[in-house]
Amino acid sequence: MKELCGTVTHVEEEAPFIINYRTDITTTHVILYKGNLYEIIRVDVFEGYKSDLTLCCRRIE
Repeated sequence: MKELCGTVTHVEEEAPFIINYRTDITTTHVILYKGNLYEIIRVDVFEGYKSDLTLCCRRIE
């Protein structure tokens, strides 16, 4: 008997989102963008400026 083995490639899609500054955004929130859900991995405040936030996100399958 001949066995065939396949490989599965899993690619995590990460995306940065830049939003207006807010104090209530945490990694427990999710983002809905164009029908896709993204979990927030990290909230970056650029050098402490309070004008915007960069959210490092990963797409939820």
